Amino acid sequence: KSNHAHDELNFVTALRFPQYRSLLYSSFSFGWAAFGVRVSLIPLLVAVTFGGDATAAAWILAAYAAGNAALIFPSGRWTDTIGRKPMLITGMAILAVSYGAIAAAPSLWVLAGIMVVAGAGSALANPGHQAVLADVLAGKRGGNVVAGYSMASDLGGVLGPAIAGAIVDFAGFGWAFALTAVLLALGAFFW
Repeated sequence: KSNHAHDELNFVTALRFPQYRSLLYSSFSFGWAAFGVRVSLIPLLVAVTFGGDATAAAWILAAYAAGNAALIFPSGRWTDTIGRKPMLITGMAILAVSYGAIAAAPSLWVLAGIMVVAGAGSALANPGHQAVLADVLAGKRGGNVVAGYSMASDLGGVLGPAIAGAIVDFAGFGWAFALTAVLLALGAFFW
């Protein structure tokens, strides 16, 4: 059996790469917003602020998906032609501005528009995350490196609803979405 140790990249070694550290934080904030806060707080915002039902919440979440679907394939191409960093910064910045605007939406229609823009931001950032991960791995085996990336997003997805939900209880939706916007803005800044 041949030794493939030179074909592997472990998590600790990957942490030496600045782009991997940026990826971990960006993935954490992306997970916080896209997988945590969006799924848990948007339906509550729709119900509490607008008196919306489950159908209204589903349409608002679908607006995000529509924005994402519209740009995900071109974004993959742009990530390769324009570059990872510009696409990641743009996508994370659009997400930050969008999440910062959510609580100020005066109607469900405006909220739906904000969610389309947020979904587009998600589409601009997501292929860049995965491309940077592939760049870091550079063709090497790195299950723990991939797991670290995935865990950062999962951790954001777990902590986002818990912390932002507590903020909603104590200070309101505006503060919870403002914190989310700040975390996303930092995700753009760290690139």
